[in-house]
This record gives sequence, structure tokens and C-alpha cells, in this order.
Amino acid sequence: MDFSDNVNGWAIATMPSQQTPYLIKTTDGGSHWKSVYTGNMHFGRMQMLDKNTGFGYTANAAYRTDNGGNSWVKVPTPANTRYTTFNNTKTGYVLTVVPGGGYKVMKTADGGHSWSTKLTVKTSFTVGGELYSKDNQIWAVLYGEAGMSQVSYSLYGSTDQGSHWKRVIGQDTAGGGPSPGGWTPVVKDGPAQPGGHPGNMQLIGKETAFLAGGSPAGEVVSVGVTYNGGKTWKNVKPTVSGYDGRISFVDGKTGWLVVTSATKSSIYSTKDGGATWSRKFAFPEAMEP
Repeated sequence: MDFSDNVNGWAIATMPSQQTPYLIKTTDGGSHWKSVYTGNMHFGRMQMLDKNTGFGYTANAAYRTDNGGNSWVKVPTPANTRYTTFNNTKTGYVLTVVPGGGYKVMKTADGGHSWSTKLTVKTSFTVGGELYSKDNQIWAVLYGEAGMSQVSYSLYGSTDQGSHWKRVIGQDTAGGGPSPGGWTPVVKDGPAQPGGHPGNMQLIGKETAFLAGGSPAGEVVSVGVTYNGGKTWKNVKPTVSGYDGRISFVDGKTGWLVVTSATKSSIYSTKDGGATWSRKFAFPEAMEP
């Protein structure tokens, strides 16, 4: 779900009887929704810049609309693209897999007509990953293998649109093996242990970045954060039970956390950067001991 303002929003939904995703939008803050025609394109993510202009993403392609979803144009992306994100109509980034092993992060400054390599990471096993960008920041979550409810991954960050990078997290696990890349990481584990799975990221300002994490083995959810562009990284001690989490922060301290669990799915808020969380919503079974 993505809102460009307080009334115009977009969401990807599925029907109970089938798993095909549908794009829907609202122009009254969510009181009413209507379907948006996308042809044979089934978007997995949406990113709206304003009520008319935005991007729809499939597993390996990107499409742009300039008329509120009435029509879509495919954005040129490099071969073997696995993830795409745009800051605006001109500046965007893709994650590609390298045949034979490895990842590349590439940047465009002309809406996808040309791309330049900004980061190359060697690894013997390419599963995929995610990119998160805002203004000058660009972050890449790169996956290794997984096993025994553990995930190996690396987190790379840049605060100058990809000109310089730091390997902030390099999480090797017994079940997943080595994490992608060879640079010495700032820290060796991500938030929520043992074997925590990375969730989504939230970028604030020029140097602040949050990463959600969930440990199915430990049944805990937490966040990690940097306030200086990845020079240092802090994994906040878990205080919330669950398997997986999604975060949304409005500044460096105030945020929300959606937790999934077999019996304790809930929504929490924090005012201290994730050190403490207050439950704001829960299904009735989550309130039981």
C-alpha cells in the first residue's frame, strides 16, 4: 500500500479464491476503492510519486504511469534485473544478478535509458535482494542461502547515491553459509537473533536508516539502526514476540511495527527508536496469555 497524500492511495490486493494480485486505488482516503487496469502485468510492489505518476514493479521489470494508472509504459532496465526502485521520474536503481555468481547495483539518471554500475558484490549463490533509496541514500539487502530457519545476508549502504559504499551487515549462519561479499562488515549480525531474517528498511534524512528483523527460531522481532550512514550500527535488543516484522518511521525516533506471528500478530509504536514498543492493535487471540 502506498499513499501519495492523505486521499490518494494505491494497494495490491488478492481475492480469497485466488492468489493473482490486483491493483486498486482510492481517491478519498480509503473509504472507497476501485480496480486499476494493468493488463497481463501483475505487480508485486507499487511506488507512487503523486496522484498521477508512479511505478509498478514485477519480479524483473518496471512500468511507469503518468495518468493515474490509465496506461503503463515499460521502463528500460538491464538484463537479469531482480529489483528496481526510483527516487523520481529520472533517478532510479536496479539490482541485477551476474551470470556465474554475484550481484550488481546500477543507477540511472535519465529514467532508465542508460545505466551505470555502482556496486559489484561477488558471491557463489544469488537468491536476490531488495533496494531502498531516498534522496542521497541507497541501501541494498543481498541474500545468500538459507537453512534451519536461518538466513545469510549482507547489507550495503551509501550516502552519496552509490559513489561510495560500506558493508554494514555481513551475517553468516550455520544454516545459510557465508553472506555475499568480501569486505569486512561493520557488524556480523543483523537485528533479531538467532539467524534473523531481514525485513524492510526505512530511510530518514541523509544518514539515518532502520532495518526490521525477525527470528522464527527465537520468536522475536526487532530493529537495527544507523544514525551516521552506516559508520556504526546498533541492533536494538528485542522486546517484541513474533516471527516477522514490517516498519514505518516518520523520523529517527517515532515509528510503527507490524508483527506477524502464529497467535500474536499485532501493531506497535515506538517513540525512542525501537528501544521500547507499545502495542496499539491486536487480534483477540493475541491478547490471550
